[in-house]
Order: sequence, then structure tokens, then C-alpha cells
Amino acid sequence: MSFELDFDGLEKSEIKSLYKFKTFDEKGFYKDILNNFIYLASRKILNDPEDCRVPLEYELCTDEEIKDRMYKYLSERISGTIRNIIVENQFLLRRKNPDYYKNALEKSIDKSLGIFSLTGNLSEEMWGKYSDYHRGFCIEYDAKILGDELNYKFEKTGIKIFIFNVIYSDEIFVINPCRDTLDQKALMFLVKTSKWSYENEWRIVHFEGSNKKEPLNKNCVKNVYFGKDADLEKIKSSIEMLKISNPGIGIFIGKLKNNTLTYEQIN
Repeated sequence: MSFELDFDGLEKSEIKSLYKFKTFDEKGFYKDILNNFIYLASRKILNDPEDCRVPLEYELCTDEEIKDRMYKYLSERISGTIRNIIVENQFLLRRKNPDYYKNALEKSIDKSLGIFSLTGNLSEEMWGKYSDYHRGFCIEYDAKILGDELNYKFEKTGIKIFIFNVIYSDEIFVINPCRDTLDQKALMFLVKTSKWSYENEWRIVHFEGSNKKEPLNKNCVKNVYFGKDADLEKIKSSIEMLKISNPGIGIFIGKLKNNTLTYEQIN
């Protein structure tokens, strides 16, 4: 598979809203998102154990390509002769213990790639899977404002954070880590098998850190929906937080009427 990484995909899609389903976890982490923070998780804790796990086939690299990559990681302040000695020594060590270098790169990916998943679907299926069977809540983001916010972060602060649409494919492929382009690298974190296509996933990807919180402008949030079976005290305390963090947004609670899920606005 090959494709061009589309940094303007959200704008081109003309999608109006994106949703994040959450549970009322006992440790209270859910309060972060009510206060306009998103959590960019490491691939290690994603719900799909195969997610972001495209094989990196080091055996496809030539010796020259491996050495060239080693050179790139060394400081330019090191003299040429010393650089050559370091690279040759590291190359020999890699030959003797290839698994060490493979594991080191995998750990580097775990630490550097942060992911925050969203969906284009406000559906009962998503409520059941990601919001404790209607006992949690859902944040609705304005897609355009969210996209503009991420662009601002990159253009003004240099933070490498972007949003992409997940690609669903059952094609089996591998990556040559010595020759991969940025588009090929994207296959690692943007492709999922077709069994997940019902999620219609968009994901915010942070290339410079995982397991970290990132603030969003409060204008990104349009509405908050509480599940039809959510705890009343949790709803009340959440509304009190929203009065401060997101005053004026729409607040709704799910209702089941004639076997159809509807949403009733809370005044």
C-alpha cells in the first residue's frame, strides 16, 4: 500500500463534528477532558493490540543504509574521524546483537508517538464500546475549529501535532526502516484492519511525545452528551465543571424513546 499523507484531510472532508466517548473512571481522569485537555496515549495502551504495530523489517536494510542512519543520529560537532570510529563500532555491536537495536527503536516509538482517537459517529455502538454502555459521556468537537487549533499549535509553536483520518485495509505490508518515507511511516499509525471501519476514526497524532496531556481552546467543544444510564451525581458534578471550563455549550442527556436513542437538552 502507498498513499500521500494528507495534512488537510479534515478540512477537505467537510465533516462538521468529531466525537470522543469517555467513561467516568474511578481515578477521575475523565475530568481532564471536561477541562479541555486531551490525553495523547502511547500505542502500548490502545484497545487494538495490533494498532501501530506494522512490522519494521530490518533485514531489508543494507549495511550502507544502516551506517548512514547511524551517522544521522550523531552530533555534527563530533569530528569526521571519530564519527567513523563510533559508527563502525556500533555497527559491529548491532551485528552481534540485532535484537537489542530492534527493541531500542520499538521503545523509542512507544515514547515518541502519542495518539488521541475520535470518531465521526454519535452512535449506540460507540456508546456501548467506549462509554461504559451509556454510563459515561461524549464530547462533541467542532471539526473545523479543532483542525484550526492544531494548525495553530504547529505553525506558532512548532509542536508536531496533526489530525488524520484512519485508513482501513486488510492488506499485509511491511516497512523498510532504512528507506521509509514519511508516507510509509504513516502506515504504522494510520492503518487498521477493515473490521474496525465502523468506528469511522480520526486520530490526533503527536510526534514528539506519548502519555501526555495537551490543552485545547475551549471553543473546540460544541456539546457534551451524557449517557442514558449515567450516574446522576456524576452528571451534576460534571456540569459544574463545564460551567467554568465551557460556559454556554449545549449539554444533553440520552433518552430511550420507542427503542430509539434521542438526546434531551438540559437547561
